[in-house]
Amino acid sequence: MRDFFVIICGIMIEPHHKFDPPDYLTSKPRLMNLSKIFWHLLTIVVFTFICYCLTNSIADGNIMGVVLATVSLAATIMFLWLLPKLYQQPNEEEGSET
Repeated sequence: MRDFFVIICGIMIEPHHKFDPPDYLTSKPRLMNLSKIFWHLLTIVVFTFICYCLTNSIADGNIMGVVLATVSLAATIMFLWLLPKLYQQPNEEEGSET
């Protein structure tokens, strides 16, 4: 086999040579765990329910339903926008009060 590469390809492969692939090819990170799937599914269900209520309120001409569904949609979006900030590490400037 070694002679084949030398003759045909012109490359000399040492018998002790081993190809080490980069770490990003060998590591297999978990793409999603069960709790992430649950929270993503819950978020989709909540948005679906809010949009369903909004569309029914618009179809029925119910002004109060439109306002409440819009406020609920805005509150959910703000909550999801602020949620990652809860888990961030506090800045050094905020932590060093004198």
